[in-house]
Amino acid sequence: MRTEGMAMGASVACPACSAALTVPNGDFAPGTRIAGFEIVRPLGKGGMGEVYLARQMSMGREIALKILSAEFAAQPGAVERFLKEVQVAARLEHPHIVTAYDAGEDDGLYYMAMHYIPGQSLAAILGPGVVLAERDALSMTRKLAHALDHAWTRFHIIHRDINPGNILFDADGEPKLAERMASAARRYRNAGREAMEMTARAESEGKQKETETLAAVADAASEGDFAKARQVCGVFLDDASVTIDKDRIRRIAAWMEQADSADRMLLSTFEAQKGTSVQLMLDGAKTEVRIAGVQGDRIRIDRRKGMGWVSAELTPAQIPFEEQCARLKDKIDPAALGIRAGAAMMRARRPDLAAPYFQGAG
Repeated sequence: MRTEGMAMGASVACPACSAALTVPNGDFAPGTRIAGFEIVRPLGKGGMGEVYLARQMSMGREIALKILSAEFAAQPGAVERFLKEVQVAARLEHPHIVTAYDAGEDDGLYYMAMHYIPGQSLAAILGPGVVLAERDALSMTRKLAHALDHAWTRFHIIHRDINPGNILFDADGEPKLAERMASAARRYRNAGREAMEMTARAESEGKQKETETLAAVADAASEGDFAKARQVCGVFLDDASVTIDKDRIRRIAAWMEQADSADRMLLSTFEAQKGTSVQLMLDGAKTEVRIAGVQGDRIRIDRRKGMGWVSAELTPAQIPFEEQCARLKDKIDPAALGIRAGAAMMRARRPDLAAPYFQGAG
């Protein structure tokens, strides 16, 4: 029987014979198989769960297998965050970042498979009174800084927990960053969750009027008509017969208002940089551009090409989402940016890409 989620040491009844059993400490014995991986021995324990040395049976290689603890997995949204973390980490290929191979669920257990680093962590090396030689410390810092720069420059990914325990050294003494890689834009991608939850609740309760009104808000938002969506919210708020939480409707209306003004706010940030050079992510790569100014709804730039410059114009929609997040993070609610990004993808006929922005993937 599975005992995940039960308190260690608790007494439970066997489902087959009703005999009293004691829940074990949760460790997995050597030889235990989980989703194509065979446990060899434990490596360590952290706040999210335990890490084991395991053998990937299909490839015949050793890997580090992290298994989420039942306590962590029971927290709201914890499993989703964990699985997204490995998706983010899997995009990174760098000699100083630990590679993530796979993640999933097997009979209620959530796991992540990573490249196994047989050496020590920096935390293990830095014992009492131990000081790294200056040359070694500078070399390690330079390599890890390059790794962080690669993650940010190529994918706008950040490391959320840099500490000696998450810096590992391989057999050749090369440092590698492990754990907690996350998209900087993830927190923005939870835009329409409240509206969708309210719609589903109204529908389940048989409230046809509320269901239709909330659906109209969602339809207008997905088409990018935020003014209409805000207007529908206003009608909803003025209707005394509506029984759904109006505070949440007010919050959604505020998001729509900010989403409607986001383009103007974004243009103003570029106008303020007129005459300066900045780095923009264009065509999948960081590119040096000079801001020539803003004309109407266009951003005029001079783009570096070879030894010279080429003039071009960009619309706010052509500015990468992560760049918009960085420019507007202190000016607009993150959910409003998510609504706006999801709407742009819907208009581009990519509902598969838009879904995370409207379904609370962040």
